[in-house]
Amino acid sequence: MSKNTKIIIGVVALLVPVVVILAVLNFREMEERLAYHVEGSFRVIMGDQSMSVSIDDMIDMGLVVFDSSHRRAEGLFTGVYLLDILEFTSLDYYSASSLQFVSFDGFRSSITIAEATTLGNALIVFGEDGTSLADRGGAWENAPFMLVLPNDMFPQRWARYIIEIILE
Repeated sequence: MSKNTKIIIGVVALLVPVVVILAVLNFREMEERLAYHVEGSFRVIMGDQSMSVSIDDMIDMGLVVFDSSHRRAEGLFTGVYLLDILEFTSLDYYSASSLQFVSFDGFRSSITIAEATTLGNALIVFGEDGTSLADRGGAWENAPFMLVLPNDMFPQRWARYIIEIILE
């Protein structure tokens, strides 16, 4: 066996256990996230305070329908203004400088508090084109919420599968 072959076998032998360990840790974290979101809610967190927001809570806040057909990501979204959600939580959100959106799949996106508190600038949606996002299956079943930023020309900062909003 050549020296290069031995090196490759050694590297693979080291990487396999690392990958297995990381997969197990990720699976445990996903189980915890899944257990929390079976009821269809997400958490808004600020410091040591946390509040759960459900679809029913959002419906009580007053729904907004947003047509994004003039943007690259077309759709008719149903949800509520992020500002209404922040007001609902009764957290001192004005003392935060930014919000971080944590998705079920590990994606993270951030916006400033100014973007979040400008009415009409940020929405949390749970429906698109008359269909609940949860009805689409897959990760949507576990976290049927999406951040939509209507004033962003491109939807790169839009976060799907939201499970937490962290005020920092």
